Amino acid sequence: MVQKNSKEYFKLIESEARTDSKLDRMSEISWLDIGCETGSFLYYLRNKYPDMKLTGMDVIPELLEHLNDGIDGKKIIPFLGDITNEQKLPKGTFDIVSMTGVIQIFDEWEGVLRNALSLLNDKGVMYMLSVFNPEPYDVFVKYKPSNQSGGVLEAGWNMISLDSIKRYCEETDFVAEVIPFEINIDIPKNKDDTVRSWTIKKDDGKRMIINGLQLVNNHYIFRIRRR
Repeated sequence: MVQKNSKEYFKLIESEARTDSKLDRMSEISWLDIGCETGSFLYYLRNKYPDMKLTGMDVIPELLEHLNDGIDGKKIIPFLGDITNEQKLPKGTFDIVSMTGVIQIFDEWEGVLRNALSLLNDKGVMYMLSVFNPEPYDVFVKYKPSNQSGGVLEAGWNMISLDSIKRYCEETDFVAEVIPFEINIDIPKNKDDTVRSWTIKKDDGKRMIINGLQLVNNHYIFRIRRR
């Protein structure tokens, strides 16, 4: 198989799921990754759990066309879908749902979270990673390159507060637990795309993630189940 890049959060989510769902190499449960792009996280999971029923969901068909590049044997299932369109979602289907870096794109995040949670079966669990605000404020970010005159403002770096996610889950009969994500590798600044995140080493030796918008990226994983 062609090796795809593994990210630090792949390891953390997989580790949490392995403990929560008592996974082993023979596990055959169903796992959906929302916003899978070309499937690097699913590829990582497939190497560990070759019998797992893996589905990748994305809104861009050209990305899904590469979902199984380099894979022999059991394939990852592509699902062309929009997480904002609840009418076409396979509700109540999956044992595990993961959603990374998605909710921060949307201003109307409640509907996105509701639709994502609807994909879980009765005993399912969702792992949602994003940049969240540990302070009690929901932050909505829009930006444009300084050399751009007019045009559409870009999105993708909203920081919903941890409190807001917890409150939403409580009100909709779900239980949400927060798992801090601390990166332990250095990420250099991308000179070709300075919006992308990079790390700075702090005095205590820990790493802080920032981006070209000069926003501190506090990443957390939410583990969410039905009450």
